[in-house]
Amino acid sequence: MTLKFSTRAINLSAGYKPTVTDAGSQISFTAPNLINTTQNDFLIKGFRPGRVIEVVDGGSSTNAGLYKIASVTAGVITVGSGIVTEAAAVDTPTINQMDTGSWINIFQYSVMGIYGSPTLTDPDATEGATLLALVTDGGGAVVPGSSTNGLLFTFDAAGNIVIDASQTWKASAGLVDGTAYFAIIYDNGYITGDDSTNLRSARILMTLGTSGSDADMIVTTLSVKTTTPFEVQSGNLTLPAVACS
Repeated sequence: MTLKFSTRAINLSAGYKPTVTDAGSQISFTAPNLINTTQNDFLIKGFRPGRVIEVVDGGSSTNAGLYKIASVTAGVITVGSGIVTEAAAVDTPTINQMDTGSWINIFQYSVMGIYGSPTLTDPDATEGATLLALVTDGGGAVVPGSSTNGLLFTFDAAGNIVIDASQTWKASAGLVDGTAYFAIIYDNGYITGDDSTNLRSARILMTLGTSGSDADMIVTTLSVKTTTPFEVQSGNLTLPAVACS
């Protein structure tokens, strides 16, 4: 088993923290819980639900402080409460995401793509194979920036990072009939395609196998059908013995 992490995933685990700075009349606030940007770059910059952000005001202290993201779209971060309405022209704030280092945090509310042949070797590259199924919690629909039906990892008693036991990782049915060759776990932003230049997509490239194999993820079957649910039985984020690639 050899997991392969995308460059973005490695950078986040090394301490990189997403940030946006208002360059002038871009970021505004709407009471009681909205942070808005005309740049529509919150998702591509890496802001994700469940993470804590710090608002650093550039001119006043009206909305300075720490907030937890409930959901995020390209143009709006929704937090719990505490926001005071402030027009974009009033201030030039900076928004910093504070907590990113844990694999559990990076891939909180993630989604797993199941792919056919040929097998991918570079997690930053375009997938290059047919998407056969999309695995979520309980097989429900997911929307980037929302926690609903996103996949979760947790620690087991031995300290291993494993699938959260409260979840059922499955696709209610395959998207296309085919044989599964590999899987990619995408962070909550679910950014697909070539990312070798922009480096915006946190991904884990994983092998698939049935019970008894040494694959990263154990599935009920490698045969994906549009008429049949596809389920992941077990898996964990065991780091390779050599440097991540």
